[in-house]
Amino acid sequence: MKTSIQVVLALAFTTVAALGQVGVVTNSGVSPTTQGGLLTSPYELVSAGPNNRVWRCETYETLPNGEVHTNTRSYQELRSGLNVQNGNGNWVAARPSIEIYSGGAIARHAQHQVIFANNLNTAGAIDVQAPDGVRLRSTVMGLMYSDAASGQAVQIAALQDSEGELVADHDNEVLYPSALVDTNTGVMADVLYENRLDGMDQSIVLKTQLPDPKVVYGMNPATTYLSVL
Repeated sequence: MKTSIQVVLALAFTTVAALGQVGVVTNSGVSPTTQGGLLTSPYELVSAGPNNRVWRCETYETLPNGEVHTNTRSYQELRSGLNVQNGNGNWVAARPSIEIYSGGAIARHAQHQVIFANNLNTAGAIDVQAPDGVRLRSTVMGLMYSDAASGQAVQIAALQDSEGELVADHDNEVLYPSALVDTNTGVMADVLYENRLDGMDQSIVLKTQLPDPKVVYGMNPATTYLSVL
């Protein structure tokens, strides 16, 4: 794996995070501050689950008789894949970051985990373990034109060797440059993967103009569509 600075998005697929048991995490313990004339404690994380966090603060109001009245405020933050359980069984903040290792790269700080092969031209190059433990392995083989009316199909770019690169300033993205190529028509495309808290996107980055389906392959442009094989 190397480092790249190129980022363009196109096509996508998603693995959705699963539900689980709610657990409690520790508070921050920051000193109160004055907001709107009231002494207010900072919001503290008081509980969490796989897809939520509950935050709470207290305000302290001094009444005319000198008594201090305490009000509690709270809100719930919701997002798919927000937290992941640590070794103690507590829910802590998940991260979509990807790390380089000897065989390629790995994302292991979210509810799902992903292994990216060093070379995309490898069987099962993208290896995903879903939150429910199901393992999904995939390999991009190329780009195709398919005519919905006639049933005709033709491959317009094929997978070739491509070494993955971590995208600079985006530690949750892996780019495989010029991974899909056709030497006859000049078609060339990168394959980009973006890991997120709630899943992963696979994007095809077209670097050249696509061939005219009618001129090159005799296919009807009105009923012909581009697909990823």
